[in-house]
Amino acid sequence: MKIIFGMITRQLTDPGPIVAFLSNAARHQQKIERVIVSVSGEIDPAAVRAIEAHAPLEVIDLNRPEARMAELVELGLTEAEASALFSHSIFGLSGRMPYGPNRNGVILSAIKAGGDVLFFADSDVSPVLLSGRPSCHYFEEADVFGCHLSALKDSGLPMVGVTTSDYSGYYIIPPMSFEGIDIFLEGLQKEGTLDFVRHSSQHHALTFDAGAARRPFSTDKILGGNVCMRLEIFRECLPFFSTAYNFGGEWWLTRGEDTLLGKSLAASGKWKVVDIDLRLFHDTFDNFPEVPDLLSDEGIRDRFYTTCLGWIGRNPILNALDGKDAAAISNRQIECLSRSVDAAAAYFGDDRFLNLPEAARAAIEQLPSALEAYKSLQRLWPKAVEGAWRLGHGERAESGGVML
Repeated sequence: MKIIFGMITRQLTDPGPIVAFLSNAARHQQKIERVIVSVSGEIDPAAVRAIEAHAPLEVIDLNRPEARMAELVELGLTEAEASALFSHSIFGLSGRMPYGPNRNGVILSAIKAGGDVLFFADSDVSPVLLSGRPSCHYFEEADVFGCHLSALKDSGLPMVGVTTSDYSGYYIIPPMSFEGIDIFLEGLQKEGTLDFVRHSSQHHALTFDAGAARRPFSTDKILGGNVCMRLEIFRECLPFFSTAYNFGGEWWLTRGEDTLLGKSLAASGKWKVVDIDLRLFHDTFDNFPEVPDLLSDEGIRDRFYTTCLGWIGRNPILNALDGKDAAAISNRQIECLSRSVDAAAAYFGDDRFLNLPEAARAAIEQLPSALEAYKSLQRLWPKAVEGAWRLGHGERAESGGVML
């Protein structure tokens, strides 16, 4: 069984996050065959050498479009098909690759490299668990790869195609409290977080690993920064999906690329997703253990504003593909945001949040282009993945099964 470790990142200048996972694997006798990193910005040769000291490394340099195009054409795609599948036009305009196509490029490279399993982690996630309570917390070691692989090998039906889990650390919504916060969260389609957010003065939005109370469970929710996947599932199921939308003269990446993958697997009947309840530590705001203060920290406000725009861009396509009335839901969300952003902007001390209703209007207006991108994925992904499978698995390409 060949295990591939994958990551997408804006820059590859600090080898620390990747080396931490490779060191964790080595301590627990888990062999990582290859590391594949997709990079949209700076690549430091010293960081590359530091990673290569632990495992073979493949860097997907998104700023070398000709080389990248040649790799995709090798899979059997035309240049036009490759551009459509991997959002080259958006990357050319914004310098940023949507999360879905970015992750999918790593998937194809992992298959082409002969991998059986791909483990994704984000650059701000660490192979440790945050335990304890808000007033007294500490980190614990875990056999990260072993825990995921053990669950993947479960012999029940449907077969486990993906293992995942949420994070420990600070939640992406920082502590906040203002009149109309319930309406504000509904406008973002995050109303399910209301109870947690309302009690953030008690827990500071800090979450912990369950420890001895850990209980794995079936789910359709995948966390792209803590996920292990059988690569064979992508011969039958669509991969990650997300887009970008234009608002205020800028391109904004939508979030939720992992949401549709979870739903795709759940609908397949053959595969299931298991949350192994192993909450890897997520340094959400890059300042742990400081309690995130949205009011005084401009960086945290920037992160939250960008996150809000990502959710707003995600919502129309997610609702449409769920078979819901996306236009009606968006109209309701625009109304909710219009009623609540004055209070939110005053509380945050940041007038950018007044723009959120207009962002929601832009997102629903651009739904047709997002749906067209999804149709391109449906049409072109099977061709791309089978081309990668032939190159990476040779005689196994027709077997339709991999023993873990």
